[in-house]
Amino acid sequence: LDLQLQSLITDTNIIQDVLPSAGGMGGNDNSDYDTNVFILNLNSTNQAQITAKPGSVTDFYYNDIFANRNVALRWFGQIPQTIYNFLGSGNDGCLINQSYDFFPTTGISGFQPDQSSPFPLNDVNGNFSIGIGVYFPYIPYDQFEPNGGILYNQIMDIGIYTAPNNAVYSFEIDVISDTGQWFIGKMVSNTLGGGGGCVVIQTVEELVGGLYRITGGASFYLNAGEYVGARTFQAMGNVYTGSTFRCFDPLGDAWQTYDASNVFAVQNSFEYPIPLSDWNTIKNNPFDRMPVTYFNGGTDVWLRDIDRKITGMAQLEMIGKDG
Repeated sequence: LDLQLQSLITDTNIIQDVLPSAGGMGGNDNSDYDTNVFILNLNSTNQAQITAKPGSVTDFYYNDIFANRNVALRWFGQIPQTIYNFLGSGNDGCLINQSYDFFPTTGISGFQPDQSSPFPLNDVNGNFSIGIGVYFPYIPYDQFEPNGGILYNQIMDIGIYTAPNNAVYSFEIDVISDTGQWFIGKMVSNTLGGGGGCVVIQTVEELVGGLYRITGGASFYLNAGEYVGARTFQAMGNVYTGSTFRCFDPLGDAWQTYDASNVFAVQNSFEYPIPLSDWNTIKNNPFDRMPVTYFNGGTDVWLRDIDRKITGMAQLEMIGKDG
């Protein structure tokens, strides 16, 4: 039957390329894809569903439903595919603001932003806090020295992000200060000598009035319970309103649980006996969609390939609409 699909096209660029150039369709009359199968998202009146391009009121594109972000939303927590196994609740990011000018009275205070930004970066799980009496890197050696970047630790009050899971976390600071030398540091434990490394922030903009804007980031692999914060090399440093500390959500780094009998059909290959009457129907309508069921629902699939023996046993390969 030669039902094996070489490609299943949903890309808006190709769809627009094959449209007629006449009649205001705006296409290029490209006939290179005449033997391919297209899937086009239609509205309730069977017209192509088009979506406005960001920042434009005249340009549109097709098949927004198949965009990666929408596929992820439909599959979230359902499909045991590689990247989805590592999706978490998405609540472990934060963007913390400094709402006041902070003038430390001793030399052991660090960066202490106090306000959470709006959802979804408002630290809903409370991973950021002001650590009272925590050890933290105070004077980091040059990280390229033979001593391996040994850290001198001191106890200080500082804003810290505590890792909720084992994962790679990325951090970013945007600080206004009267000292221009800052670093983002990691502590593996709240003990003397518990420093786990630091990254010196290299981007420093000198402002008027003796102030500096320090912007930059760092990434660390953190085990649950390890923490990260930022401070200046100097013994004391003022931090001014509008400074921020950000952690980019690593998506939880937690395996999702799923019921293997309760997943949408993505692409399945299996054997199934097909009576002769059904076989004739399939041959006459090879591109019709077919309903299938899973544990507590159903979806539609298309036939990608089929091989039926004279005994009636067939090897089928199906592809689901939710991809």
